[in-house]
Amino acid sequence: MLFLQNQPVEIKKLYQNISFLFILQIANYILPLVTFPYLVRTVGVEKIGLISLAQAFNQYFIVFTNFGFDFSATYDISVSRNSREKMSEIFNSVLLIKIALTVISFIILIIALLCINKLRDEWLLYIVTFGTVVGSAIFPVWFFQGVEKMKYVTVINMGTKILVAACIFIFIKTPDDFIYVPFLNTVGIIISALISIRFIARKFNFILYIPSFTIIRQTVHGSIEFFLSRIFASSYTSSNKIVIGMFLDSEHVGYYTMAEKIFQAWQSIYTPLSNSLYPFMAKNRNINLFKKIFWATIILNTMICIGIYIYSDVIIRIIYASEFTVAAQLLGLFAILSVLATPSLFLGYPLLAAMGHPKYANNSVVFGAIIHIILLFCIIPRLNVYMVVLLMVATNCIVVAIRLYALKKYKLT
Repeated sequence: MLFLQNQPVEIKKLYQNISFLFILQIANYILPLVTFPYLVRTVGVEKIGLISLAQAFNQYFIVFTNFGFDFSATYDISVSRNSREKMSEIFNSVLLIKIALTVISFIILIIALLCINKLRDEWLLYIVTFGTVVGSAIFPVWFFQGVEKMKYVTVINMGTKILVAACIFIFIKTPDDFIYVPFLNTVGIIISALISIRFIARKFNFILYIPSFTIIRQTVHGSIEFFLSRIFASSYTSSNKIVIGMFLDSEHVGYYTMAEKIFQAWQSIYTPLSNSLYPFMAKNRNINLFKKIFWATIILNTMICIGIYIYSDVIIRIIYASEFTVAAQLLGLFAILSVLATPSLFLGYPLLAAMGHPKYANNSVVFGAIIHIILLFCIIPRLNVYMVVLLMVATNCIVVAIRLYALKKYKLT
């Protein structure tokens, strides 16, 4: 990276963390896209739908256990980097709260399995999938983002993801093996989390302890606003799959997931920029640099979306080695969605929240999600998978409009 030699230290650190976060996104989204077509051919679309439905259901628990700390704790660590004692306090508070929320989540899961017949029929799948909730809860990515040391978590996560991918090709051979997919994912994320916690304790000389009740209460209170935003935001994806699974069938969930996986893979290109800009902007408030990155990203994304929309059927055929008309049509709609989702991503937390206006970043998602959920249940009598994605497009229009209004109000344009 010769172009970084004459850049300020903070700019160098930003670009380095973007690079490592990009590699991390390859592990999280693009690497699974390599194994996913194999799973579609091996276990079938219907089993893929069952796995995706269990993941969508447990995604609510992931959001619940994260409790918005991926934003609030990242910010707190970022502005407290000069105090090891304060960082240790934040780390232990967040970790303890997450563990407590995980226990509550498991109790709720057991109650749901006992009360809902459709879930009880696949109870083992939901229990095994819950392991990813445990791993996500104790995986301190937020800490590494806050101290802008993403290379460590990237190496750890990349190693376990590659191992999981290899195991999928080795052990998944028939449709009956589908239960091993969430099991392998669970093992991978828990191993990564435990290694990361151990690394942080040694690298930063932290001692694991139980903070005072006052500190824990302050930590919870500081993240409630972000939590509400994230729990509503999860309705964009999780509620969609759950409604499709409950009122259509698991096969349609499978088609939806096939298209969504590709959408997530190309959207993951931008997440490293967004996640790295958030702590950087919170500390440095460099609007000019943000604008350059923002417009470059929007232009790149628009070009990608046009290409995906035009060649969606070809892309599905290449990736899944077969024609899936429904998935191809859904992919075209996801391309339209990305035109709105990408600017929304950057205008929210990397800009509005980092510049001291988190309410607009959070409330825009809450309001959009409420509208989304209401309309989603209104269309159930005539439900189809295409309407669900179009509804997501409409919801993102609302979120972008609110955030653009906030930019104009606070003169951040």
